[in-house]
Amino acid sequence: MKLQYYKRQHNQIIVNPSLKLKKINIILISTFLIVKLLVAGCLTIQFIGYLINYYNQTGNSYPTSLPWINNKSECEHRGREWQGEKCWDSEHNMLF
Repeated sequence: MKLQYYKRQHNQIIVNPSLKLKKINIILISTFLIVKLLVAGCLTIQFIGYLINYYNQTGNSYPTSLPWINNKSECEHRGREWQGEKCWDSEHNMLF
């Protein structure tokens, strides 16, 4: 019967060298995969954070003066707000 894990020589246990290499390879591959999963997880979390921040910023309104509307009646007729002799549109976001 052939032993794969070890053989005895002069009352000493000698580990099969190919078995050592297999264990080292398994450890290296496992370590690489764990590191790769951790990096991918961190990048995914960071990307989701950027998306949440982006959508929070685009959801905010940033009032903008409309210079082509010069009178109060036309401004209010279009559903905007007249303030300080200017027509203000509060529906704009910062990406417009």
